[in-house]
Amino acid sequence: MTAINRMVPPNTNINQAYAHSNDAGQEFILSLALFLGNFLQSHLRTVENERTQDVLLNAHLYMVKISQVDEREIFKICLEYWLKLVAELYDEIQSLPIGDSGLLMGLSLGGTNGAHNMLNGVSLRKNIYSDVLSNLRLVVIEKMVKPEEVWDILRRVTAHLAHDVYRF
Repeated sequence: MTAINRMVPPNTNINQAYAHSNDAGQEFILSLALFLGNFLQSHLRTVENERTQDVLLNAHLYMVKISQVDEREIFKICLEYWLKLVAELYDEIQSLPIGDSGLLMGLSLGGTNGAHNMLNGVSLRKNIYSDVLSNLRLVVIEKMVKPEEVWDILRRVTAHLAHDVYRF
């Protein structure tokens, strides 16, 4: 990660850098997404320890920033990794012996609720990624299709179909 931090400083707006860079720069960001996504998918459990926690969170910070890039293929690469991470975190919660009634409380974002007391002393992986997941949530919401866009597409498709029907 030291080399990546030198090439792309952590405060870089990767979305803007991608938009204003040439083909080589865009290819670099695509390669970085592929590298980080594949590395983390394959070796996440190995690097999830206290010694490498800063490096791990730094890699995830880059993944969040790369996820913000307005390029569908890059987002799909990142989304594939995020799906794996979130599924693992969900499975970890599912495997806890808190019962069905406590499951939703265990997934809550924190605070002083009953689940926090029930899980006192249990180290959960989701706690490591709380800031990353919060930032990821914002990125995914930003990337979601908005209702106006859905209606606009529906209007265009309907108009196209109506035009085809009237041509006969």
